[in-house]
Amino acid sequence: MQEILDFPIVKAFNSILATSLSESGRPKGDKNRIAIPVSSDHTKGKNDELGFDPFDMDTTAKNSPEIP
Repeated sequence: MQEILDFPIVKAFNSILATSLSESGRPKGDKNRIAIPVSSDHTKGKNDELGFDPFDMDTTAKNSPEIP
């Protein structure tokens, strides 16, 4: 799919509630910061700039059963 769209696919926020997205993001280093599973074929997509620590689930092709 990413070849057709011509940009990287990142699978991340489908395992967290919308309220947590809006209320639970924390700055890097905060003791209450939570991790979310992230998969992508590109390391750029696995960053920690959105308020959550990325838990690397490998590539999108390999993790399909693990992340809904």
